[in-house]
Amino acid sequence: MNLIDNAIKYSQERKEVIVRLVPGQENVEIQVENHGVGIEPGDRDRIFEAFFRSPRGARQNPKGVGLGLSIVKHIMDAHGGRVGLRSEPGEGTTFSLIFPRKGRS
Repeated sequence: MNLIDNAIKYSQERKEVIVRLVPGQENVEIQVENHGVGIEPGDRDRIFEAFFRSPRGARQNPKGVGLGLSIVKHIMDAHGGRVGLRSEPGEGTTFSLIFPRKGRS
């Protein structure tokens, strides 16, 4: 829900959010894509830190304290998964929740 909430919150005029399930041989991914403000390259390493908010994101939507993505990463780490990220400033962002298939690591 944190990823969907962020996708809506940081979208600009086009409030379309796409959620996909992508099965693979090694992993299963849930992708959440928006067409929002995007994430600057210099902020991508920090967005999973608790209480970090990118300046661009804070301008777009001043609500929030910067915990959503750190919670998402913590949950995925605890379950042996990981979080993927693709983003272009001004074009949007896709987060992927990557789950290893059962019996694989």
